Amino acid sequence: MGRQDTLAQVQRLDVYPQLDAAPLDDVRELVERVQHRTGRRPLSDQLWLDLVQGDSASTSAVVTRDGMRITGYCQISAGNNGWIFEVVTDQESSPTELLVGAACSLVAAHGGGDVSWWVVDPTARTHSVAERHGLHAARTLHQMRVPLPLVDTPVDPLVDLRPFRVGHDEAEWLLVNNAAFYTHPEQGAWTLEAVRQREQQDWFDPKGFLLHYRDHRLAGFCWTKVDRDADPPLGEIYVVAVHPEFHGLGLGKALTVAGLAYLASQGVDTGMLYVDEHNTAAFNLYQRLGFTVHRTDCAYVGSILAEAVNTGETAAAGLPRWNVTDVHESLTSRSLLAAVERSDADVTRLISLFDEHGIRQIEARPVTADDLVAVDAVVGAYNDAALALGHLRSYVFASVGTDTRNEHAQALASQVNDIGARVGPLLARLADWVNALDPLELARGSQLATDHLGPLQHLAKRSEFQMAEEEETLYAQLATTGSSAWHRLHRDITSQLSTEVELPGGTVRLAMPAVRGLATHPDPHVRLAALAAERRAWPQVGTASAAALNSIKGEANAVNDRRGWASPLDASLYANNVSRPTFDAMQASIDACLPRLRGWMRTKASLHGHDGPLPWSDLFAPVRASGDRVEWQHGVDVVRNAFASYSTPLARLVDRALDERWIDAAPRDGKVGGASCTPFVDDRSLVLLNWDRSLSGVQTIAHELGHAYHNTRLAHRTPLQRRLPMALAETASIFCETLVVEAGLAHAQGGELLALLDVGLQGSLQVVVDIRSRLLFESEVFARRQRRTLGVAELDALMVQAQHDAYGDGLDHSTALASMWIVKGHYYSSHFYNWPYTFGLLFGLGLFARYRDDAERFLSGYDDLLSRAGMNTAEELGALFGLDITSEAFWTASLDVIGDRISRYEVLARSDHSSAGEG
Repeated sequence: MGRQDTLAQVQRLDVYPQLDAAPLDDVRELVERVQHRTGRRPLSDQLWLDLVQGDSASTSAVVTRDGMRITGYCQISAGNNGWIFEVVTDQESSPTELLVGAACSLVAAHGGGDVSWWVVDPTARTHSVAERHGLHAARTLHQMRVPLPLVDTPVDPLVDLRPFRVGHDEAEWLLVNNAAFYTHPEQGAWTLEAVRQREQQDWFDPKGFLLHYRDHRLAGFCWTKVDRDADPPLGEIYVVAVHPEFHGLGLGKALTVAGLAYLASQGVDTGMLYVDEHNTAAFNLYQRLGFTVHRTDCAYVGSILAEAVNTGETAAAGLPRWNVTDVHESLTSRSLLAAVERSDADVTRLISLFDEHGIRQIEARPVTADDLVAVDAVVGAYNDAALALGHLRSYVFASVGTDTRNEHAQALASQVNDIGARVGPLLARLADWVNALDPLELARGSQLATDHLGPLQHLAKRSEFQMAEEEETLYAQLATTGSSAWHRLHRDITSQLSTEVELPGGTVRLAMPAVRGLATHPDPHVRLAALAAERRAWPQVGTASAAALNSIKGEANAVNDRRGWASPLDASLYANNVSRPTFDAMQASIDACLPRLRGWMRTKASLHGHDGPLPWSDLFAPVRASGDRVEWQHGVDVVRNAFASYSTPLARLVDRALDERWIDAAPRDGKVGGASCTPFVDDRSLVLLNWDRSLSGVQTIAHELGHAYHNTRLAHRTPLQRRLPMALAETASIFCETLVVEAGLAHAQGGELLALLDVGLQGSLQVVVDIRSRLLFESEVFARRQRRTLGVAELDALMVQAQHDAYGDGLDHSTALASMWIVKGHYYSSHFYNWPYTFGLLFGLGLFARYRDDAERFLSGYDDLLSRAGMNTAEELGALFGLDITSEAFWTASLDVIGDRISRYEVLARSDHSSAGEG
């Protein structure tokens, strides 16, 4: 029996999701014992501060014991760019393997993400442990030392220095530090709280915190620290940096020399600092000053998948994360700050241009030569400003969407939104002006107006339903602190919510996207535990969510009334370029199809052992044949192969999205839930997923990459030409999802076919039936909000009633989730956002039928249809393929495709029951 097997038997492992629950006194005793033996404290500065305070909500701990004696300790902290953990062990026992495995499990339990395990003087054994948990050596940090005082290196008298002033210099220092270290994973995201923590430590000495000013600005600093507990005592250059705008002046060397001179004056004879192996310029400078390498630390990094906690595994998974550093290196980079300033200036110039050409409400009159000059000038300038602003929004979303706790990103998002709020009223002014002159007349004299005829006609119609210019401008400004702020609040509180789930293998705390991902788990006990956890968790943010929803819908009612819309739904139809006859025809067809879908739910219920309607916990339950979880690479391969059956360019998009790092796949704490695709620079996209290793998750990959393909077809269009209505934005995504479903159905048999049909019909149920419940719920909220505000209990009741009316006898309503109005962020980001998904599904199925009928003709026109989705009405786009979408017959034919799948499912389900009975 090997040593590790023996350790596994004698070591007891205790896991503490919150640091303050751990036996902190005993842990500190272990740290002091190891420090006494090695001559150094075995925890880094930040982790030591967390341990000393014992109250960090973002820190967890793992302890191993041999009897009552603590033999090992691992501390896990959530950082700005993932998770950091460090291990402290007794030399005699060294239960490192157990501690690292438990740390990976804890990260998985908190939603997964990138991890860094820091090791001092790594050995072959630590390399082996890291590899077994999917981690690899990625960063090397040298500790360098030098005798003090320095010989023949005097302090530069021309570099004036003054000591740090507590309570005065913190904010300015933070700006310089975070700018200087904008690419550094730890040092580049300091907060005021972190500075305050260190100011409270015994070692903190403001006299040794040296600041240098140039042109009345903080240009650089050298923060020193004396560690008298070390043997021998060490004088550390704790942080030294120069603001990027003052590089090239030799300040780095001068500040380091000054810091070392101060340390020597404190009676310390050894100076020390840390430097990254890849920072060759700094490493060479320190060598010239006499520093030599004393020891080397290594960071082992990897990515932990949230699903690991569901199966009891601790395996790391290489899920992709997007990378936008080629556009701007960081949120504090000079290029980004310059882009924000430039965008602000562009919008200011755009407003002046509108004023100069009198682009606002005017009396109707014939078009003049000056008008043709004006339309070319303002449309061109609007497109330029909107394009730059869109890039900024997407870039900042890359941080906010994956980490809503990032306060710097949130502040930048707010700043960019404020800039955007100044652009919105200009479209209202353009709408009034174009309507007065007639878009067709403008197009006769301007090629640019001809190219933008569809968008200009759409704007002209808007002129009939908008407020006066001053009111539209004021509303745009107020919305940034009104509906937009409420939406941001809801997004933040729901993305940062976590809860304990009482899984069969033990209780764990998970981020809500990971909890919701358990709805597809093959184990019914896990699904029930996840639903119970949701019932406990969502009400915790119910009051705040109700306040947000009331404010957003109340604001919309007031503005829609002022603009003259008969109802919020009419405003939504206009925004989506869909006519009321088309919408009514679609809804009538859905009414006729609902009993068929409810019957399918009862069939699905029978497969899961229920005699009657389907419980909520089994809505997304996989059938037995699909119980195995889908690995990421296999899911990607399924999508790529299905796309290849349509066209090579579509299949290549999958590889491009992976190779160019468009995708962020893993669920984790602070990341927004659901899935989305955001246009980025050129023809790139940002694809956000919360991968749950399910078959439906594979369809989600296809869906969002369908959006990405659509964005590549729109890349040559201007911002005015690609203002996509939601209903048409779903065309490509649904079509691509259908490709995956149909490819699977064409080859599968028996249980595999049943499983694929099950996943496809789950999606159809959500898009047709659940979205009907959302339409009913939102309609009632708007109606009641005209009279008063609604409380949490009333919103719960409305949600339950809407689900009852939509799902009917297909759902066991005693099990329904009343908090779904909190879960779905669409209620807060837009109005009647969801019915366009139904439109997209059924329109996409209609297009797919055309593709099957005549693939060659379809291929020749499909890309053009996608590129024109922001320029034509839905009815015009349908007519390109001979589809009359104002007719009930079109929508019924699309729903019949779903009905045919239900019939096949029911046949297979009866066969499945018969087989089970024979067994």
